[in-house]
Amino acid sequence: MTSILKTDEIQSQNGGAVVKMQTLKHPSASGNNLVLGSDGSATINQISSSTVFPAGIALQTLRDDYASQTEASSSVKVHELTLTTKKANSKLAYFFCSAIGGYGDADNVLVQMTLETGTTANSPSSSNFLPTTNRSSGTNGQAFGRQLYLDVQVQSAYLPSYQMLTYSFNDLITTSYAKDTQITMGVFIQGNCWINRPSERANNESGLTTLIVQEIAT
Repeated sequence: MTSILKTDEIQSQNGGAVVKMQTLKHPSASGNNLVLGSDGSATINQISSSTVFPAGIALQTLRDDYASQTEASSSVKVHELTLTTKKANSKLAYFFCSAIGGYGDADNVLVQMTLETGTTANSPSSSNFLPTTNRSSGTNGQAFGRQLYLDVQVQSAYLPSYQMLTYSFNDLITTSYAKDTQITMGVFIQGNCWINRPSERANNESGLTTLIVQEIAT
């Protein structure tokens, strides 16, 4: 026979307010719901899908690095970052930065970012461009889903082939994905430019290309 204890207050044996325990477990649970550590930490076995997080809290953070030194004479996929949404209708904060070299009229810089369901970042198209509010301004950027397009890199006249510039894009995307949806963000660079290096002196002057994505509760 199962015993039921009903009380308004539990005290320690000496009348103190501190009651020591290590775990809490629901009668029907296969494991402990809550484990209390000796260091003061608390481990929750599983957060219910109905749990409401405060708006603005980061639910998860993912990072992807592209460290190769590459000539982008054609489109280069530098990032393919997949996450599974923890809540419905979350927002996505993204932070992208790249070191790019090149000079002269032939060395253009074109950066496109994509977002789609699944685990693959497919080539940029109207079906996976970022929302219009997350694209660069102007007809060209809006029509082709571009974050950046430069016909000529602006650099110093002094040894331009040895130089790099840093380009970054940061924004917040409003989504309507259901919970537990796999989504992938991609970044593509092209334009006869050089990624993570200048056009000369590879491995002497170098940089890093990075994408960080956070899922934000709404």
